[in-house]
Amino acid sequence: MKMRIAVGQPCYPDFPTEPPEPPASPGEEPARTPGGPLPTDERPPGPPAPATPSARPASTVELDPAQRCEARLHVRRITKELDALPDPTPARVGAALNKLGYIDGRVRGLERTDGTTRFVLDLRLFEDPLCLSGSVKGGTTAITAFGVSADADIEDVKRPG
Repeated sequence: MKMRIAVGQPCYPDFPTEPPEPPASPGEEPARTPGGPLPTDERPPGPPAPATPSARPASTVELDPAQRCEARLHVRRITKELDALPDPTPARVGAALNKLGYIDGRVRGLERTDGTTRFVLDLRLFEDPLCLSGSVKGGTTAITAFGVSADADIEDVKRPG
């Protein structure tokens, strides 16, 4: 979350970097902010969804201008790092993404086919649908931004590219 805010801050100039402190009334204790990390890929408690394949893949969600701006910033920093990899194996691509602050729980589908390593970054946060789909082969990186609704499984979405 901190990395997302740090990278995307130029695209959201009016967005506060710290939560506002509520005013304390005399005799009242100020509200406390819960601590601990946000879950990365946990499902809410309850019965699992039935395993029935959908008739067609879920579609992507349109990104707004600020989300497209943030996507460009992520793409630039990832491309710079991945283009420098001499042999972009899934392990090396994953390590490079981790080095940039993208945690394993958000890096999906790391696989290599015909010398090209592909990956998906699930950058969704609250209602922000931002995801990236990328591939890297011998110094050439291609990354496409797309949106996925919070309730959709990223694996069910027909991605660009």
